[in-house]
This record gives sequence, structure tokens and C-alpha cells, in this order.
Amino acid sequence: MPKPTLVTNLTIHLVTTLLIFTSAFSATTFAASKKQQPVTFGEDIAMRCVELHDKLNQPVAITAKDSFDGNIQQLEQILTPAYNLLFESFLYANVLSDSKLIKAAEQCQLSAAVNIDAFLGSQTVTSVLDNAEPYAKTPLQIRVLKKYRYRNKLLGNEDFASLKAQGKEASVLFRKGTKDKVKEKFKLPPNCANGLEDKYKKRYVKNDRIDAQIEGSTYATFIRRLPDEQCRKMAYAQYQGRHSKTNQEHLFDMLSLRDQSGKALGFDNYAQLQLQSTMIESPKDVEAFLKGIVKKEPEAPAPWNFYYLQEQQEELEKTNDVNESLTPEQAHQGLFTLLETEFGLQVRKLDEPAWHKSVSVYMLKQAGEQGKDIGKFYLDLYPRKKKYPNNRHRAMRRGITDVQMPVSALILNLPEDEWQQTHLKSFFHEFGHLLHNLVSIQPYHVVAGISIERDLVEMPAKWFEWLSFDPAMQKRMFGKVVATTEKPDTGTKFRLRLFKAAQGLAFYSQPVTAANIEQINAKLSQIYLGHPYPKGASNQYSFSHLGTYGPRYYSYIWSEAIARRLLEDYMAKRYTGEDYLHFLFEQGSSIKMTEMISKLYKKPVTLQDIILWVANEKDL
Repeated sequence: MPKPTLVTNLTIHLVTTLLIFTSAFSATTFAASKKQQPVTFGEDIAMRCVELHDKLNQPVAITAKDSFDGNIQQLEQILTPAYNLLFESFLYANVLSDSKLIKAAEQCQLSAAVNIDAFLGSQTVTSVLDNAEPYAKTPLQIRVLKKYRYRNKLLGNEDFASLKAQGKEASVLFRKGTKDKVKEKFKLPPNCANGLEDKYKKRYVKNDRIDAQIEGSTYATFIRRLPDEQCRKMAYAQYQGRHSKTNQEHLFDMLSLRDQSGKALGFDNYAQLQLQSTMIESPKDVEAFLKGIVKKEPEAPAPWNFYYLQEQQEELEKTNDVNESLTPEQAHQGLFTLLETEFGLQVRKLDEPAWHKSVSVYMLKQAGEQGKDIGKFYLDLYPRKKKYPNNRHRAMRRGITDVQMPVSALILNLPEDEWQQTHLKSFFHEFGHLLHNLVSIQPYHVVAGISIERDLVEMPAKWFEWLSFDPAMQKRMFGKVVATTEKPDTGTKFRLRLFKAAQGLAFYSQPVTAANIEQINAKLSQIYLGHPYPKGASNQYSFSHLGTYGPRYYSYIWSEAIARRLLEDYMAKRYTGEDYLHFLFEQGSSIKMTEMISKLYKKPVTLQDIILWVANEKDL
């Protein structure tokens, strides 16, 4: 009998836990069925997750078919409902109020992900792909086969699968560590209290010394604006390095496991592995992109001086901003107007239940009386107890031609009475993700929905967000300009983003230890910030995106650069909103982004063309 792997043991543990939840809920579910009441959203998640485990771990009868679709559909008939359940579990963990159901959904996330990965790496999938390969003739079929082959190769490698699972656990611990409350206080010499405003002295100065906890609120309110530069520099280093003692072990565990996982597949490092699914596929090209941008950036104040020097200028700029209030209903109607006038889409409200009484359900459809339905979406806009506290989009279903309609949800925490600029930004940004998922309907699950290159995921959302803040668009939506968008990051703010992107790439491109990580930081600080690195300013231990985006953190900058150039050309009427939907949103990952942009601009475009285009060195 083969020795159980870490993945096998993890699956057994998760399924055992889910069985406990299933037995706890079975009586409730049975009672509800006897009363002929509908099952509450998420109530059956534990039972369904156990059923998924059983289905994915039992022998599957595979029959060789004489067509590409005949073979691939055998896979997708198993994987599509599995992914549906995985997506649902992510949603329910974010929106439900019952602690037991939330726990069951969280357990299902892990169990479903492990089981899907194990199935994708199985010999069963290898056999299906072998049967399908002779019939892969069209570019789409070849791309679908390539995507499944890549996943099958990765997840079929037992060493990689085990290291991936361990790396995921390490990432969870690391990201949790970035949010832990720090018990220490700022350690600053007595002279740092000199010149403080009386309101801060009264609250934060004891025995002639600053007595303040190292936390975001104190740093943001007054510590970063201390009159003495050396005090600001010391405080900056202490704040940035606040998790260096408690989170160091978790960071290096995560980096080491992920480095090993990349090497298990024959890559030099984890960055090479992760960039296989991006538009810029090479770590060297990403580094060249970042260095090319920073070379054009003017000199900027050091991070510890930025807020102190810029405070008056920022206040002056704020006085020129437009920031009127809208009711949520006005924002909704403005959005629906934008969808119809720019994209030929309409929205119809549905009388359907949701997981909470405050949630509204809608259908996105083509404009006109005969316009066909496209996809369903839920708007969960207001805060409540135990709900996910930030703002996000969740895809609940990917749209598959003649199989299933796409479904999405916005999970936001906005005021119930009136919205201002920051609320509109979140609403329109996340709706950009939602729109992308709903219109990306493809014949195969693996290329449907938000499945474009990983460094472009934010591009559609930024484009839609910025479009909604254009003055002409706002007059069309609301009859007047109600809010001006945030200005693009420049100077120190932008350099800090470049610095973090370079950190994400560097830490995953080479062996990193406690002995050399500060040397790496010092080198990157000089290149991207233009200033010497303050000893101890170890921001990496608080940088949660190292556990999520990792070497792809540059993708925020890359996505925004492409979105901005696309929007400039849209406002110049080089293409229409319906062109944008058709050539970019609707394609999913059925073709590469270079091909999408080539079709949009009706000319061949290469990656190097796009790099020069986003750097404003050429037009398309």
C-alpha cells in the first residue's frame, strides 16, 4: 500500500471535519424539507463538499471519443460542478452570518481545492487529454488542450503537489501574521516630542517621551509628520519593520517551500513558475519593465519625508476636488445608464431570494425587448455582523455556452444612506470585475470567466472604474459631475509601489535568508526609491501580497498602465464600448491578450509593441 502523501492526509482531515459538519446539519435540513421550506443559502455546503470528495476520488470510467469535444466534455462534466461548489464556498464564507456555516464553507474551500487539484493531476485526466489531442485542430481547441496539459503536469507531480499544499498553509500563516496587532511601542529619543501639536502631546507624550503603540492609526495621524527628519526616519523604520520579530519565520518558510515547488517542476525558481500564466512571462522582462519605468520617474522625497512635505500640497489639491453625495439608488441608476449607453446592455431586477434580505438580485441582458439574458448578479452592498469587512467581487459561476449561465456577486461594505467618491470608486471598480465574468462566456470552463493572464486581472476593473469617473460620462449618468477620480500615483507613492513589485520579484527569484534579505532591500531601495535603505525598515514582514500575488505584484502597475492607454484611445473614439466588450471582455482566456488587442486595433501587435505603448513611446 503506498505511503499517504501530505495532500492525502490533508484531504482525509478536511473530509473528516466536513462529515462532522454534515451530521450537525442533517437534522436541520431534514426538518426544513418536511416543512417544505427552501434550504437556507449555504446550509448544505458541508454535505455537498463530502459528495464532491467521493466523486473525485472514485474511479472514473473514461471512454475514448472520436472528437475533441467528446473527450474534453468528460472532464468538464466533472470539473464544472466542482468549481461551482468551490466558488460558492468562497462566497458563503464571506456573506453568511451563522458561525457554523461559515466554518463549513471555509473547510469546503480547502477540501474542494485539494480534491480538484488531485483530480487534475490524475492519470484519468492524462488519458482524456491523450484521447483528445489527435482531434485538437482549431486554435481554441489547441489552447484548451495546452491549459489542461499544463495543469495536469504540475498537479500530477507528487513532489510539487505536496510542496504546493505546504506552501499554501505557510502563506495562510504569513498573511495572518501581517495583520497581528503589535504590542510594542515606538522607541524614539526625547527630542522627537519637540514641536508636536498640543493635542498629540496631551495624548501621546509621557515623561517627555512619545508613548504610542506601533500601529497604523498612530503612524498615520501624527508619527509620520514629526517635525524632526531623523525622528521621522526612525519612526518609519520601526513602523515598516513592526512584524519582523513575529512573522519572520512564516515568511522564510513560505519562500523556501515555494522555491522548492518551482524547482520540483524544473524551473530555476518560483518566479519562473508563476510567470508562466502571465502576459510578461519572463522574470527578466518584468525586471526590465520596472526599471524602464523608474528611469523615467523624477526624483522624489524619501518615504519618511513624503507625508510631512506633501501635506499642505495635498490639502490644496483636495480643495479642487468635486465630491458630491449620491444615494445608492442614484449610483445604481447611473451605472445602469452607463451600461446601456456605452455597451448596449440592460439590467432587470429579479424577485428572487438571496442569503440576506438586504441583497438585491439582477439579470444582465442585451438591450431591447428581444435582448437575451446574459448572466445573473447579486448586489450585497452594506455591512453587517460577520460579513467580509472589505470590498470584493466573487464569481459564483463561469458562463459556458449551452451549459450554464454566469453568476457573480458584489460583496461591499458601503453606507446605506449616501455615497461619495471613495464609495463610488469601490462600486464601479468591483462592478468592472463582475461585468468581465458575466460576459466572458466560452465553450469550455477552462477559458471562461476571469481567466485571462494573471498579470491583467485588474485591467478591466481599472478601465471601468476610470471610465465612470470621466466628467462626460458622469454628466450622462447623473446629469452633472459628482466626483473626481483619484489622481494617478506619482513621485514617492508610485516609487513605493515599484519598490514592492521589485521585492515580490526578487524574493521569489533567488534564495532568500535572514542574512541577505536586508541587502536585497538596500539594493532595491537605491534603485526604486532613490534613497538609502533605513536599517530595520523590513516592510516585507507586513507585506501580505507576498503571500498572494508574490512575484506577480507588478501586475497592478502593468494592468493600470494598459487600462489607462486603452481608456485614452476609447475617449478618443478609436473603438466603441461594444468593441471593448467583444474583443476583450468576452474572450475570457480563449486567446492571448496580445491577440485581443490586435483584434481591437485591427493590426498585428506584439508584446514589445505593448510595452512601448504603455510607456508612451509609441501608439498602436
